[in-house]
Amino acid sequence: MNKNYFFSKKLRLLNYVDINKVYKNHSFFRIKAFQMIILSRLSYLEYPRLCINISKKYIKLSCDRNRIKRLVRESFRKLQYDLIKMDYIILFTSNISNISNIILNRNLGNLWNYYVFPNY
Repeated sequence: MNKNYFFSKKLRLLNYVDINKVYKNHSFFRIKAFQMIILSRLSYLEYPRLCINISKKYIKLSCDRNRIKRLVRESFRKLQYDLIKMDYIILFTSNISNISNIILNRNLGNLWNYYVFPNY
């Protein structure tokens, strides 16, 4: 099977109802580390979906918020076929605008490892 590694619209968690379901029913699927929180909920779809919430309260400049969103989307895009089929929301809990891309990528990789299928 030829895998498509695009970050298409279907991989985005856009619907208010679906986002609220994740916020209300993430019970055991909450991981907090590296000034980030991942909330997730099992999905009925055949693919994972992602929502990124970055508050202006923590990251003031839009260029920093957009840089972080690009890095999160890219890490998700590369792992989309290895992740458990869930809806994911990523929240940031403090100012991480001064963290380099390399460190942020490493921290994201460590967080995604909780949701990656074992490759046996």
